[in-house]
Amino acid sequence: MCTSMRIHAEPTTFSQIMKNRSTPRKSNLKEDPGRLELFLSSPEAAEIEVRQRVFGKNTIQIAGIFAKEFVKRFGEKWGNASEVAKALLPAGRASTYSNLHYNINMFCKQFYPTWQTDTDKVEFFDNMRFILDSLPMRMDYKPSEKKASYHTPKEIAEHFIQCHLCWRSVARKPFEKRTPLCHKHDLQSTSSEYRKLARMKTQVDNIKSQLKMTLPTLGYIKSKINHRLDVYLMNMCRSDDSPLQYLVTYLRTLNMPLTYGEDIMRALEHPLRLNKIDSMTALAWQFHFEVRGAYFERNYDKLLSAEAWLRVAAGYKHGGKRK
Repeated sequence: MCTSMRIHAEPTTFSQIMKNRSTPRKSNLKEDPGRLELFLSSPEAAEIEVRQRVFGKNTIQIAGIFAKEFVKRFGEKWGNASEVAKALLPAGRASTYSNLHYNINMFCKQFYPTWQTDTDKVEFFDNMRFILDSLPMRMDYKPSEKKASYHTPKEIAEHFIQCHLCWRSVARKPFEKRTPLCHKHDLQSTSSEYRKLARMKTQVDNIKSQLKMTLPTLGYIKSKINHRLDVYLMNMCRSDDSPLQYLVTYLRTLNMPLTYGEDIMRALEHPLRLNKIDSMTALAWQFHFEVRGAYFERNYDKLLSAEAWLRVAAGYKHGGKRK
């Protein structure tokens, strides 16, 4: 990775920041009462009317609703509703909520240089992303049937998906239907290890929801705490004062470099072996490390997933299933 993209992150403290609650998390289509309660008790509950409008909608419809609401509140300086919706769906679709998350982040980067005057716009999309998190994922849009594979490392990397049994990433083909399993968890569904990890998922989801309720939103960190998001999140991975102590401990045990964002990304995906995969996919992983390392704020959800999985795993190691 180009050294100009690398960032020496200064240490930061989390004790005072942890006093500020934020964020939601919940489910849709068949509403989960517990997750709905979490959402309604969060600051983002003020956006309940928008959430009701996107309830049960597919990604194209959701992007359109977000775009119309953005223009309604902030005007057409950044495009009319149709143009904003197109910016949120540059490929004309988003097959997963994760893809839409990524597109929203990219749209918001235009506001970072003028943060002092455009904080409200980033906070708006932070709220929309957290609404998105509270919904069950739908996959209504698939690539053209003519597209049997992705043709560039960048395209492969942009369609990585999270492993079903941990936080690591998985390279996927356009029409691949098998459960996404990473290089560490490529297990038979009948194996005892697979079944154990599958049982852990409910606890993992609950802990991740709790983390989103207690940690400040990225918008709050940027505007109120006045921290660079990439620096703040990198320090979450290595600071003694981090609220993600299971993640910090785990990364330290790997004895891998954690100086730059790219270093942390490689550690999070360990034990990936690039020499064991085809050259195109290996280049996609390099792209993933460099880009997600340079724009580390995109990894917030991944860090929370890792912390949740590690906490639940610790419970299983020390006395079996814990509530």
